[in-house]
Order: sequence, then structure tokens, then C-alpha cells
Amino acid sequence: MSPTPRVADRNAIRDWGPPFGARPQRTGPLLIDCCANITAAIISAGNPKAHVQRAITNPPAIHLVFEGWNPLHCAAINRHDVVAMLLIENGAVVCAAAVDGMTPLQCTAYDGHAVVCELLISKGANVSPVDKRGRTALFTAGKRGDEELAQILVANGADVSIGDLNGRTPLHFAVMAMHTSVSRLLFEKGANVSAVDRWGKTLIHTATRYSNDAVIQLLHDRSTPSPEETS
Repeated sequence: MSPTPRVADRNAIRDWGPPFGARPQRTGPLLIDCCANITAAIISAGNPKAHVQRAITNPPAIHLVFEGWNPLHCAAINRHDVVAMLLIENGAVVCAAAVDGMTPLQCTAYDGHAVVCELLISKGANVSPVDKRGRTALFTAGKRGDEELAQILVANGADVSIGDLNGRTPLHFAVMAMHTSVSRLLFEKGANVSAVDRWGKTLIHTATRYSNDAVIQLLHDRSTPSPEETS
């Protein structure tokens, strides 16, 4: 196994591990000590590709996990496309799901990195897996207002009308976050505008509650027949 990184390296990547509910004091050391070759390459100021190529000498380290998170999850959420590619080339599983249901593809949505997202999809990543709340990557893209990522996901088969455990859809999240461009995209791609959440609220209720006038207008336009339709 590769030598443990210097103390300075440890400090630099203390928070490199899973950010959602994991314990940093355990996550960091695991990914640093057991995957030192990979983490050292990621924080290197030099050429990451060259460093990773020299460092990946212990293939099992690529699959080491903490609560289901592996180095590919971390490379994805930290926008390290070169490292992600090298991990995949050396056997990392692109569809690996963590305990919370998160896959590397879903990680890309949290930071909106289209390059890593497209890379994972090109290597066989599925856009449909849901996390423990029943949400796909498209929910996060909607919440963040990331139109580019939403377009990539939809173009690769993401369900625009899927409901989470509360019955809310990606469109609900885009509406609540006041992201008109993503809301319009989901409208155009056939999102279910009649979806009702667990509290009995429809999309128009949500748009009204959040004073999202743009979406209210979109809903009005959608429900109003065009002159051609009425003639």
C-alpha cells in the first residue's frame, strides 16, 4: 500500500469524504490512509493524471468504502473529472450506491459538474437510481437550477415526473427554488403538472405559496387553449 500522506496533506483533505451525515473524523482518515495513493493525487498541485497513473498500484483501494461511499463518489462530488476517469479505467464501479442511496452520478448534481456527469453516463451510469428520500439526480438539478445538467439527465432518460417519498417531483423543487429556466425545461419535456404531494398540494399551490409568478403564468398558459385549438 502507498505511504500515508504528509500531515499537510491530511489537513488539506480533511473534508474530502462524504459530506452527508458521515462523521468527518472517521471518513477522512479512512479515505486518506486506505486510499492514500488516490487522495494524494487529487490534492496535488501538479499533473493529477500523471500522479494517479503512478499511484494506482493497489486496485482494491479503489473499492474501499465508508458507509458505501468510495473514491469515485468523492471524485465526482469534488469535480475531479480526470481522477474519475482514471478510477473507472482501473475498475471503479460507476453505479455503486452508498448506504444513503447516493451514486457517483447523483454526486455530480450537488456541484453541477456536467463533464463528470457526462463521463459517468458514457461509462454506463444509470440516471434513474433514487436516494433514501426517493430522489434522483434530476431533483438536485431542479433544486439548484442547473439547466445544463437537467438537460443532460433528461436527454439520457431521466423521468421528469417521478415523485419522491413525499410525492414531490423535480418540477416541485425547481418551482420552490424559483428556477424558471429549469421549470420551463421540465414543462416542455412533459412533466406532470397535476402531481399532488403527500399534503394534498398541487403544483399551482406550490407556485402560489412561493410567489413564483413565472411558473403561475406557465401553468396558466398551459391550461388556456390556443386560438387554433378553439377554432
